[in-house]
Amino acid sequence: MHDISNKKQSMLRRYHLGFIYQLHHLLLNFNVIENVALPLLIQKKNKTEAFEQAYNILKDVRIAKKFKHFPSELSGGERQRVAIARALITKPSLVIADEPTGHLDKKNSNHILNLLLQFNCMYGITFLIITHDIAFFKNIPLKMKLKSGKLYKIDH
Repeated sequence: MHDISNKKQSMLRRYHLGFIYQLHHLLLNFNVIENVALPLLIQKKNKTEAFEQAYNILKDVRIAKKFKHFPSELSGGERQRVAIARALITKPSLVIADEPTGHLDKKNSNHILNLLLQFNCMYGITFLIITHDIAFFKNIPLKMKLKSGKLYKIDH
């Protein structure tokens, strides 16, 4: 990454990376659908198409009914699902997720795990997930452990 220009780094992030932060990092002055559509608008996608895709992915994370709400009007779990939708909207090559289900109840956590696995199969998205949620961890098909700077595959 240090060997490529800032412009190329920006393009890489814009088109190939998605991020799900432990805290949602939504834009407070944008409503839900605007927060989710933003990555597509940054990619210069058609506004109507961007909002249609945003609404569809909001349905995937089960929060479409609140598409006009602002982050301050949502619970922590609802905000997290909006952040997950925003990370997935561009169907990036890699999504880096730090505790993606940390603010979700068990039912929504299971749904999001299944959605991530579905996006992996359908779109070839790779997910790098950092979690302390044992139930979530047990259902991930390929597990790795980072120890002393080395990655190890976990077989159980």
